[in-house]
Amino acid sequence: MTRIACRNVGGAGCEQSIARRLVEMLDLNIDHICSEAATALAHLLRKHPALKPTIAPPLPRSLKFVQEPSGKASIIHLLGECGDIVREAPYSLEKLIDSYDTLEDTNVKTTLLTSTMKLFFLRAPEVQHMLGRLLAKATDDVSSQDLHDRALAYYRMLQTDPAVIHRVIRTNPALSESVNFAEENDAELQEALMSEFNSLSIVFGKTAENFIKPEYLSKYVKMPQEHPLAPGTDSGIVQPVLTPTPAAPTPVPVPSEPAAAPPAA
Repeated sequence: MTRIACRNVGGAGCEQSIARRLVEMLDLNIDHICSEAATALAHLLRKHPALKPTIAPPLPRSLKFVQEPSGKASIIHLLGECGDIVREAPYSLEKLIDSYDTLEDTNVKTTLLTSTMKLFFLRAPEVQHMLGRLLAKATDDVSSQDLHDRALAYYRMLQTDPAVIHRVIRTNPALSESVNFAEENDAELQEALMSEFNSLSIVFGKTAENFIKPEYLSKYVKMPQEHPLAPGTDSGIVQPVLTPTPAAPTPVPVPSEPAAAPPAA
């Protein structure tokens, strides 16, 4: 129930109150509650950047206690976003960089790389050396091709044109609250799901190609309008007219004649 409650908070005009309640959950020291609260705060900050002063204070402390990968990644992301007002942000991430070899979750590593890059453009003197160590470890990491390629791309762009990375990873503080993110604009997804309506696609919320292997995938082909069997078209097939068969008349029993008397002797 706690996970569901944290995921479904919302309401117009009440983001400050929601943010304060979620920040209180970060201090409960209950791992799954802290994890879900951190994830909810990360989504909330994307829509309401003005909440940074409310969300920022407990982040360095919470990073020490959250163990779930999703929650840890969310707090690392928030430290990168709030690095300009959280004094301990670089030093909190530096501890993770020093223990990089003990990190197992790819999402945590990728988020650590991105957040450290963001901090570099906010506080370069403090982050320069730790960023160099992180790039060296990430480019040698073979556990994730995406992480390796991302680190290599960051390294090469820093050598050629650092302004390019700054434009890519920076957060736009002037983001309007009326902006819809990509995952909120799911008109295409809804249309695709409706084309596979009577299937498990509706249950999973994704098209069949995302959870069925290609060799087992059934192709959905929409019947063309000119097809003779398409709905709403005259198929040209004469349907037989069923007429009721008249019931057979009930036989009337004929009385039998009495047997004739034998002739007299």
